[in-house]
Amino acid sequence: MNFDFQFFPETVTQAETSERVLKVRLDKWLWAARFFKTRAVARAAVEKGRVLYDGERSSPSREIDIGGILQIKLGHFEKTIVIKGLSTRRRNTEGALQLFEEQ
Repeated sequence: MNFDFQFFPETVTQAETSERVLKVRLDKWLWAARFFKTRAVARAAVEKGRVLYDGERSSPSREIDIGGILQIKLGHFEKTIVIKGLSTRRRNTEGALQLFEEQ
């Protein structure tokens, strides 16, 4: 199923970055991309250093960019992902999968 971004006005893909700039906090993006169930859990993970942005620890309020690299430690697993889209809304699984690409 092809997910159409025009239904979500607060979503920006790489093709639209020159036209529109959306500022998204790291903890809010992690929640919107469905890595964490709540923003509070996402914030705690960032504060504890379980989420690295471009190889460095950062604060939950850090604004992220398309193309940024996240390293996320979930239990015994570590995922490295590239940010492909920005969103401030939590969406279904298909929509969330379009926000990142796993390496």
